Amino acid sequence: METAGGGWTIIQRRVDDSLMFLNKTRKEYKDGFNVQSTSWLGWLGLENVHILSTKDDNVTLRIDLWTFDQTYLWGEWPVRIDGEGSRYKLNVGEMLAGNLDETENGTFRANHNLGQFFTASDGDNCASLQKNNKKYGPFWYAAPGARPAPKECGSAHLNGAYHTTQMSSDEGCGWMLSNQRWINPVRSEMKLRKNVPN
Repeated sequence: METAGGGWTIIQRRVDDSLMFLNKTRKEYKDGFNVQSTSWLGWLGLENVHILSTKDDNVTLRIDLWTFDQTYLWGEWPVRIDGEGSRYKLNVGEMLAGNLDETENGTFRANHNLGQFFTASDGDNCASLQKNNKKYGPFWYAAPGARPAPKECGSAHLNGAYHTTQMSSDEGCGWMLSNQRWINPVRSEMKLRKNVPN
């Protein structure tokens, strides 16, 4: 994938509402879905993501988002996704680069998603399973009782219901910016690559 020097492996890609991400099971998220399609819209699979994020010492996660007005937002973080025995726990460091305006009270690492477990429609890894999966979609959420509300949810959930019209909602596919404003991307990509020394 030729983004920022190339070498990326796409782990998630959405460009429209043609592929449902919301109601996939734990097994589907573990194994991946739609990865053989010519357009490669889909999810690579948590087991593959775990392997890719741990086979090298330093791996970067990059997230690219496009809004309905074609604003382009992106960010990069050092990342490691634990294996199935640890419920694919998300370990992510300080933001390395990008314009997803992460601050002390920002999103993804600093606010809610760090250290949380991946939960799908039939999973049991989050504090508010029914609420999180129906409202936000499968992603990384806090374990039951691990954090007080509202940190039982998350400020980034890119596998939620796809919005076909422009809005600013915490429901469905969304990302909360540091000013507490939600964006609902019309297109999203998550990708990994081994860090390359400068």
